[in-house]
Amino acid sequence: MIVGRRAAVTTVIPWYAFTMPVRKIAISLEQGLEEQIREAATERRTTVSGWLANAAANELQREKLGAFLNVWEAEDGPFTEGDFEAVERAWPGSR
Repeated sequence: MIVGRRAAVTTVIPWYAFTMPVRKIAISLEQGLEEQIREAATERRTTVSGWLANAAANELQREKLGAFLNVWEAEDGPFTEGDFEAVERAWPGSR
């Protein structure tokens, strides 16, 4: 249950390479996941916010690709083993 909701604040982060308006949000994570994200961000030399934003953008792209492939299959029928083999030849290790 959401008791209260703060309005998102738009901020500009001046040390980015270009001016980029951002909105701050609060999220809750399991402790172990939060620690893994911090470690991953440190390894990639980015911020936790940057790492999470990148992960969210990647997830949105995967969802768009999935929707596209669903439409493709609906129009042209299910993908065949030959289709998957052609993808594997073009992008080895993609399976």
